[in-house]
Amino acid sequence: MPKPIRRNTGMWEYLEQSGVLESGNEDAIAAVKKEYQRKYQREYRKKKRKERPEVTLTLSKADWLELTHSAQQHHYSLPAFIKQAALAYLKQTFLVPDREPVSRLEQRLRLCQTDIRVIARHVRKRNLPELNQAYLDLAERIAHLETVIHNAFHNPPQVN
Repeated sequence: MPKPIRRNTGMWEYLEQSGVLESGNEDAIAAVKKEYQRKYQREYRKKKRKERPEVTLTLSKADWLELTHSAQQHHYSLPAFIKQAALAYLKQTFLVPDREPVSRLEQRLRLCQTDIRVIARHVRKRNLPELNQAYLDLAERIAHLETVIHNAFHNPPQVN
């Protein structure tokens, strides 16, 4: 079953205003439809540029290849990488490398810290205070290391 024709759209209004529907000439109708689509796209882009400004770059092949390679290394699309690199430059921070390995490292540190606390509980039950304190100190150092790594990669220091 063919789709019903929707006659309440902007295109139909445009076609009716242009008067080509009365002639029935398919070539003329197609040309006016094409004209409508161009106008519609132009207005859409104009409206979108007001809401979210766009930037167009022209790059040499060598620059494009270098940016593409760096974007792939950082696991970003090319536009996202260029945006992140520009913002990092303006904020005088460095661009964080792939965040996934950093997250895995933080997760492993948390698991180590949890294992140490479990061992410390077992030591405490056996009443070995000096060993218990050593485990607690180690857990504290791992917690500090986790904080330092998290801050270094999620809130990078400014470059002066």
